This record gives sequence, structure tokens and C-alpha cells, in this order.
Amino acid sequence: KFWTEHRQSGHKWMRRAAILATLMSVLVMSYLPLRAQLGWSKSQRRLDMGFRQGAEQVDAVIDRLRTSPTEAEFEGIIVLGHRFEASQLAFHLREHPRLFHFPRGDYVRTQYDVWPGPKPGKSYLLIRIESHAPERVPDSKRPFPERLETAFELAKIRPLAKNNFTIPLTKRSRSYEFFLTGPLQQWPQ
Repeated sequence: KFWTEHRQSGHKWMRRAAILATLMSVLVMSYLPLRAQLGWSKSQRRLDMGFRQGAEQVDAVIDRLRTSPTEAEFEGIIVLGHRFEASQLAFHLREHPRLFHFPRGDYVRTQYDVWPGPKPGKSYLLIRIESHAPERVPDSKRPFPERLETAFELAKIRPLAKNNFTIPLTKRSRSYEFFLTGPLQQWPQ
């Protein structure tokens, strides 16, 4: 008689535990997508911090350059900066144009450095993106990497300083500097 009563009460608790576990699983599984839709995700805000605003302003600069009769035509965009900043810019730009990242070093660091570069003989919009302390003002006269200078002939890289802007962030700032290049001689290998 003891085992029979114990087994029946055990089944009752097992059934309750299974119902509770199922209910908790459903709540957790529905909470995660709901959290992302309502914008509660801290990681998404951290990743998106300033890049959407930067891309909107870059889109405005591109629109001004394309409608301006005095500016030369450009084939695409080359980003001089960290590959993460380049990929975020490419993701957030309105038309998702083909964007090239200029490699920082003389050796291959990532798959982006292996992919084909832009076409020689064409002019490009060069954007230098930098994260820095808020009180520091970026200097557009700072030299470019030597490999970039030889790829475009330094004299043919023209600053478009009136289009430069800075996005203030919480602890740092991100500056965008624009340059129009002459024809590309050869993309560095």
C-alpha cells in the first residue's frame, strides 16, 4: 500500500514539474524575440551606436556630390579605417553600394584583404573613419598610408573638408573625413 500511494503522488509532482518546465520554456522563447522587437537589446544598441546616424549623413554627402555639377564622378567608396566600421557603414547606407576597405598593414589580416579591390582607372570617394577622444579634432592634413598614396598618386587625392562631420558617442567620438581621388593606378596586393 505504501508504494502505491508514493508512486501516485510522485506522478502528480512529475506532471506538475513537466507543466511548469514547459510553461517556463514557452515564456523564455517568446521573451527573446519580443525583447529584440521592442528594442530592449543592449548588444544591438551597442553595435548600432552612431553607425546609423553616420550612414545617414554619408548618404546626404553622397547625394550632394552626385547632384553637384562641380564635383567629379566617382565609381565607388573606399573606407580607410577599421574593417568593422567599414562593414557597419556598408550595412547602413541607403543603397548598400559596393564598398572597399583599404587594408591597414602590409600583410593579410582578414578575408576583406583578400577580396578583389576596385577597378583601376576610376575615381573613388575615400572616407577616413576614426574613433577618438571627444576633445581631439581630426586633422585632414594627416598623411595617408604610403601604399594608398602610391595607389592614387598623392597629388590627386583632394580633400572635401566642407563635408566632414563627427558623431559624438558616450565615451568617444567617430569622425568621417571625405576625399575625392584621382584615377586608381593599382590596388595594393
